[in-house]
Amino acid sequence: MGWGGRRAGSGAKPKSQRARAVSGVPAHKATVLAHPSVPLSTPLVPVAVPTDLSEDERAVWCDLAPHASARRTLTAGTSFAFRLLCRNVLLERGMMADVEVCGTSNHRGMIQRVDTELLSFGLAPCGKAMSDDGAAVAPANPLERFLARRG
Repeated sequence: MGWGGRRAGSGAKPKSQRARAVSGVPAHKATVLAHPSVPLSTPLVPVAVPTDLSEDERAVWCDLAPHASARRTLTAGTSFAFRLLCRNVLLERGMMADVEVCGTSNHRGMIQRVDTELLSFGLAPCGKAMSDDGAAVAPANPLERFLARRG
């Protein structure tokens, strides 16, 4: 019996740099932390809305782009795939509105395509908590339970 291959969003979610530094890595390699004055992650660079989008595609872009940018999956290099996602969302909505096409194999295939594209940009739930690198909340110290006894 096969395992079905690699899928977007499957497996253990990556830890933030801070969480890796506190808990260690599976290979037990030493982790070098950056100086506190250096930001842990690159700053967000907003991707401009392409000018060749239709009005409806632009509306979908404006709805989804802030969330993809926050996940750091929308970059200048992935903007073409994100543009394709916006177009496919509109195609799926059109199929949903058409009574004769809604629920057919073509419509179900488009739903799968949109769902996969949303997952690849981190916009769909995948069943596990996602780590936000550089989040404002400090990671829990696994040694805290031992340190609390002494204090």
